[in-house]
Amino acid sequence: MKPDLIICSDLHLREDDPECWLTSYWDVQEQNLKILRDLEKEHKCSVIIAGDIFDHWKSSHFLVSYAFDHLPKSCYVVAGQHDLKYNNFDQLYQGALGILVKAGRVKLLHPGPENVVSPYGMLGYSWEIPYDNEEALIYVFHKMTWMEQPYPGANKGQAETFLDKFDHPCLIITGDNHQHFILRKEGKIILNPGKFMIQRSSEMEEPPFAFLWSHEDHLKIEKVKLVSGQTAAVSKLIVKDRDERISSYVDVLKDVGNKKDKTLLFSDILDELIQESGVPPTIVKLIRRAQEGTKK
Repeated sequence: MKPDLIICSDLHLREDDPECWLTSYWDVQEQNLKILRDLEKEHKCSVIIAGDIFDHWKSSHFLVSYAFDHLPKSCYVVAGQHDLKYNNFDQLYQGALGILVKAGRVKLLHPGPENVVSPYGMLGYSWEIPYDNEEALIYVFHKMTWMEQPYPGANKGQAETFLDKFDHPCLIITGDNHQHFILRKEGKIILNPGKFMIQRSSEMEEPPFAFLWSHEDHLKIEKVKLVSGQTAAVSKLIVKDRDERISSYVDVLKDVGNKKDKTLLFSDILDELIQESGVPPTIVKLIRRAQEGTKK
């Protein structure tokens, strides 16, 4: 098969190690990006990334520069919720992905017949941008779709139901669900590439993949195994203890209005509460990261 596109999703580029990692996440991330670049060079075709290029919209200047240097040369993307401030597409250019788009380093796919990208007819739907019956050969979404229910109570995104919205042969690429799957029906196909890197211990059962697609036979897709890295299951007791501590701290914050001078900045109140409560460093790190996305 002569590939015409290389497809992946949910890169979650980051500088730190997820808690389940035993070795360097950064080193494996670099290896997997090199695999994409090597595939691009070998097959002389573009790469599609179906959202969540960065793990956090407010990534450092260093990480943005790293992405600029290490992503494949020709990338088409849509934005995932991790790429967007407040999960809002209108805030795209406030974040790291917006810098790459503005600089022309990656090409952002859009919906609408006036935005169809040649030569294969591609449209893109970033996080929470709806499909409106536009006709194309390739659709790229950052949208939760699934073959197996990803979490209890999930009632939207069932892959076959979503596939039935399209009335002509096409390739539908979806990101967000880190579990990869392929569904074919009546000349249509949904490809959910899944994870690019293992982010949590629940994702350890299978390796990450990239995928190769050919225009000559759009129903045929090949998998390329990526590097997994060395990870370990995180104790459920540890996770439960962490969640309970976060929940307890949230309860403290809810009482702020009754106990603190309301003329103080929220950030000042937060700093004082952290000092008073003896919050563990791991929790402080999570709080600081969430705080980066807020205004004083």
